[in-house]
Amino acid sequence: MSHGGTLRNSNRSRETDGTTWLVGAVAALQQRIQQLHRQVEEQVQQRPQALRLLTHPGVGPVTALATEVFLGDPGRFANSNKVASYMTFVST
Repeated sequence: MSHGGTLRNSNRSRETDGTTWLVGAVAALQQRIQQLHRQVEEQVQQRPQALRLLTHPGVGPVTALATEVFLGDPGRFANSNKVASYMTFVST
């Protein structure tokens, strides 16, 4: 009967080790996400177009930077409809 108890304790030990590893992995990922977010915010501060995009409700640093990088110079478009078409928001 002692083998059953030992087996259960062994399983618990493995579960605890797995849980400890998982908690550590999640913490490391959260830290990396925070680092990347800070880098995105630093990039936004260096880009006037991205800063302007931040003035729109619901647009955060990631969306502003991604839009600025994807869109490039908006002056190359004749009007806002062309921008929306380029970004596939609407068809022309």
